[in-house]
Amino acid sequence: MLALTLSAGPASAELVDDVSTLKKAWRKTKAHASLPPRLLERGDQVPVGIPQRYLEREEECTSVVLISARNVSFVLRVIPNRGETPEAPEPSVAGLIQLVRCGERRAELGRMLLEMRSPRGVVEVVFAASEAPLPAAQRLLQDRDPGPVDEAHPIGPPARAETLAARVSAIRAAAWRQGALDQRRVG
Repeated sequence: MLALTLSAGPASAELVDDVSTLKKAWRKTKAHASLPPRLLERGDQVPVGIPQRYLEREEECTSVVLISARNVSFVLRVIPNRGETPEAPEPSVAGLIQLVRCGERRAELGRMLLEMRSPRGVVEVVFAASEAPLPAAQRLLQDRDPGPVDEAHPIGPPARAETLAARVSAIRAAAWRQGALDQRRVG
């Protein structure tokens, strides 16, 4: 029991420190708040309930940070309205996800769904309203910055499919070059 307590101490302490740092930095915003920490297990999907005040005024931006221990993996989905194209889920990086929405898009933050991917973890949610988007939380919490991310390099333009007639013609020409004596249509 003692070993378990000692090993859990640093992870929970770093989470508490990071949440405190974030709250202190956001204290100067128009409004800031947080939700109580939640313990989730793999596969749990829970809505993230941001108060309505942070979703309405179109002249503001809302920044939302979901934060956990660095080794905890989770994703955040914004559930689309009927007829909207869904966004790709936002994965955590170093135990952190930050979403920022401004203007009328702030309402999207009222439709967030958190899904735990790790066996279990505690997730805290901190949010703030401001005149403009707030700086990236990873700048404030530099231990959570994963460093440069290597973007996928394009390997050339996408292949274009020729028309069926052009492909058949190319196949026939290749067959003649390779010594075909006869070509017949089968079927």
